[in-house]
Amino acid sequence: MSRNLVTVQKIKSLDPIKDKDRIVYASFENSGFHVIVGKDDFKAGDFAVYAEADTLLPDKPEFEFLRKRCWNEKWQGHRITCMKMAGVFSEGIAFPLKILGFEQFNVKEGEDVTDLIGARKYDPELLEEKAAIQVDEHGWLVTKLLKIPAFKNWRYPKTSGSWPSYIHKSDETRAQSLMYIFEDQPWKKGTSFYATEKVDGQSCTYAFLKKGWRNEFVVCSRNNRYVRPAGNNYWDYALKNDVKTKMAKLRKMTGHDIYVQGELLGPGIQKNKYEFAELQFLVYAMYDITEKQYVEYPRAKALCLACGFQWVPELEITPWKWNSIEGLVEYSKAKSVLNPKQDREGVVIRSLRVLPAERGMTNQLSFKIINPNFQLKEMGS
Repeated sequence: MSRNLVTVQKIKSLDPIKDKDRIVYASFENSGFHVIVGKDDFKAGDFAVYAEADTLLPDKPEFEFLRKRCWNEKWQGHRITCMKMAGVFSEGIAFPLKILGFEQFNVKEGEDVTDLIGARKYDPELLEEKAAIQVDEHGWLVTKLLKIPAFKNWRYPKTSGSWPSYIHKSDETRAQSLMYIFEDQPWKKGTSFYATEKVDGQSCTYAFLKKGWRNEFVVCSRNNRYVRPAGNNYWDYALKNDVKTKMAKLRKMTGHDIYVQGELLGPGIQKNKYEFAELQFLVYAMYDITEKQYVEYPRAKALCLACGFQWVPELEITPWKWNSIEGLVEYSKAKSVLNPKQDREGVVIRSLRVLPAERGMTNQLSFKIINPNFQLKEMGS
């Protein structure tokens, strides 16, 4: 389920903030996010245009007031961040409809207006990948030759392979966008859930497929397929750790085409906050391409460990025990299992067994909760 960055939300309540007369704390009817807004900007029941943290708003006059605090030169956009003020945690920004000219539209609660606004996701991994493709280390001759399409495709084949249709891009949905999980759902009865640490690295996917008489080994980042080794972390790790052989073994054991997704961690990645001496790959999901569904956790983990992969740190297996977003947020606050000196990025919760696809999900209920302490430090608040 993809993440909608900018949506129309209905104001549920506007709560006072201690010692603050000009701002209030807004909550929404059908979203678990909270945001600080001007006291006179809204009243309960109003519609608002809400932009999540890590949304990039375009360089347009209506957003000019954000420039001093939010402008990001590299991304050429206004980066919306979280902040803590007067003891409350604000998760983005909300605009009255009239500020954006939406009063003329018949908007609906929950409507995704990301494209209409021209918003983008702040994604450092994507920026790094583009920079790697664009930067040339061989001087003026290669720079000139790169203007020839055939040479460019040969020299930089990193993104020449189209994204495989059978791979789901890894962008976990935040719990605040899935308020129905707190309803009395039939799938909660008799279903256990497992919680793992959300680690901060580079998303990576390795796949292995049988195509007639030949095998195909596929290497992807979060955004691109890397069709041959070209000096990147994804292939560097795969070659050094013989990932192709591990994936072939995994396919032989299952008899199906398979991919695994995980995080690459280590030197040069997200400031190496886990202090690894070399690249590590921690798996968080295994997908059966043949059956078109995620493999149930106990089997997936056992298969991966048998083939020489590591799994992300497991926190617990438990029946459903969370009754509110606030409870989930508190649950996310802890130190990392991988490095106790570091706040963990958050927690990912998934159903232990296969569930019927529901509300845009695959066969596995899955969502993330970001640790606000981690988020504030990363955003420099």
